[in-house]
Amino acid sequence: MAVSKKKIALFYSLVSILLLTIALAGILYVKFSDLERFKEMAVDRLEDLTGKKVSIGSAEMDFVKGLSVKLKEVTIGGAYEGKPKFYAKSLWMVIKILPLLDQRIEVKKN
Repeated sequence: MAVSKKKIALFYSLVSILLLTIALAGILYVKFSDLERFKEMAVDRLEDLTGKKVSIGSAEMDFVKGLSVKLKEVTIGGAYEGKPKFYAKSLWMVIKILPLLDQRIEVKKN
């Protein structure tokens, strides 16, 4: 049973795309697995936007619907002002990848 050249080319193309996707995901994970740096960027950006003290307890990264981050124990308007203005036990967001390469955080809107 002979296999056509088109089928062989299609097979190699699909395998190449799969390998490139896995390699890209690995590179992104290694580059952005430093969640402490990500937390610092998020805190700085939120403090600029709100003008209030922001704290984030911990962060977890995953690849759900793209690069996603779950922030835990998020408080805006902290201890210096008494009771927090905003508190969330956890927040989940999907991050745009290209702006993150420029050290900017942009969240996808769903």
